[in-house]
Amino acid sequence: MKRTLIAWLSLITAALLLFSLILFCRPSKAAAVRIASSSPETTGEELWINRADKDALLSLPGIGGVLAERILDYRTAHGSFTSLDELKLIEGIGEKTMESIENYLSETKGK
Repeated sequence: MKRTLIAWLSLITAALLLFSLILFCRPSKAAAVRIASSSPETTGEELWINRADKDALLSLPGIGGVLAERILDYRTAHGSFTSLDELKLIEGIGEKTMESIENYLSETKGK
């Protein structure tokens, strides 16, 4: 009888521990989205504009294939960006595009 009571108490304790882990330690939906995606927009990571390849640039909001190529061409012709404001010198990148991508970019660190 004593063993049965100890076994039941152990089982109940394990179940409560498991329940609390499930209830309190599960990731939020936002965290699940960040985990599922590798884009800077959802991961919160900054993209290093001076090292980014075309695929990385395409992960930015509002940047398609043409703008990604223009960014790469500009970087090849003029060297590393010293400021994110230099992006505005590229045809097709204006204030609206800069507002949508500037929080995801860095000229000095990141991927």
